[in-house]
Amino acid sequence: MKIISKSRYVLMFVDAIIFALVTFYISGSHQASSKSMTLTSILFIFCGIYILFMKGFYKLDKYEINLKDAYLLFEGIVLAAIIPFIILLFLDFNWESYKFFLKSIGFSYFFVLNWRLLFYYQRKYFMQKKNILIIGSGDPAKTIAKEILDRPMLKLNIIGFIENQESAESFDFQGLKIIGKTSDLKSVIEENDVKTIVIAITSTINYQTRMDISECVPRGVVIWRMSSFYEKITQKIPVLVLTPEWFMYEFTSVDRPLYGFVKRIFDIITAIIILAITFPVLILIGIIVKIHDGGPIIYYQNRMGKDNKPFKMYKIRTMRIDADKEGFVDKGNTQDDRIIPFCRWVRKARFDEIPQMINILKGEMSIVGPRAEFEDFVKKYEKEIPFYSRRHWITPGWTGWAQINQGHCVNVDAIIEKLRYDFYYIKHRNIFWDFTILIKAILMALTGRHG
Repeated sequence: MKIISKSRYVLMFVDAIIFALVTFYISGSHQASSKSMTLTSILFIFCGIYILFMKGFYKLDKYEINLKDAYLLFEGIVLAAIIPFIILLFLDFNWESYKFFLKSIGFSYFFVLNWRLLFYYQRKYFMQKKNILIIGSGDPAKTIAKEILDRPMLKLNIIGFIENQESAESFDFQGLKIIGKTSDLKSVIEENDVKTIVIAITSTINYQTRMDISECVPRGVVIWRMSSFYEKITQKIPVLVLTPEWFMYEFTSVDRPLYGFVKRIFDIITAIIILAITFPVLILIGIIVKIHDGGPIIYYQNRMGKDNKPFKMYKIRTMRIDADKEGFVDKGNTQDDRIIPFCRWVRKARFDEIPQMINILKGEMSIVGPRAEFEDFVKKYEKEIPFYSRRHWITPGWTGWAQINQGHCVNVDAIIEKLRYDFYYIKHRNIFWDFTILIKAILMALTGRHG
């Protein structure tokens, strides 16, 4: 399967070159051992690429860098320099190390920022668009068309839709028309220099239609199924247009023994480390909560786990003792007026969820996975959202791909969007990605950006 754009790899490669040239040039002008400077430079390159990747700087979804992006880029480069700098201090502690650290950050930020401004300018004004054709005109076709139109940075130009139905003349979706039938594909492709076709039909495709589409293969046209194309450009799964066949043919097996074993070790080690690091803070929070109203510090909620098995999820109590008298009211993570004033910060930094490390050690939860929902909510969503129960094929997580992208959800539309991320994670999960999601979740929590 061909990639849609190589631009993200160009961005990554040039960033690596910038980090390398900056650090090696600066290290050559400082009085420090060549071995320590070389090691620090190499670590800075890898940490820089990894942090920028984690912060989403290799997603092609916009044309420019705003002030927030400029700040996040600076923040990312500073974070990338911290680990190499600490190692450098241990290897060669002197004033030169501090100057190396500051210069590396300053020069790297200057050149990476300007390189990105140049890259976006060139892509916006000089890069030619690739023509794309969508086969179908129903909801799947409209869904993928909207996603493409919302991402001008992909430089994809939708020529129109191909549909064998007779209602072509009355069809109009955001100015896009049905421009022919599958029997017209050859002429449409030649006249419009079409490079990509997306098949957005969920029903069974008849033999003649398949024959018409297959004729495009020798013409150098890349053919995608709608679900795969949507997945590629959004890093989500199109839940509302899925069919049972998708789970049969495209969904990876949930039974992966080696990954499961490694993930379990990762969960245990990470849970122990988080508990050890946060224990003094948890004691302080517990004392303040107890002093506030004398109620219990820890409480539990009934949540749904793997294979639809309920379990008791532990949390630090951050609301008044009588909060349950009003029934379940979800006003967001920090907006509920029943929250103990001091605990608004506790919830924002997610310290109230640290006791879930106990659930992780018991095997009821994982560090990374779909959010563990309330039992009553699960029953409701299963009736309203297609395939919702299949998110329980794996163990729920303390954080996850959906949580760091979607944040807090309280309505069905938002839950559907979250499910798109959940299915994408379940399909592509691996231990490296789990580690990346964890690091990003921790950074978001510490900076107050976690939903």
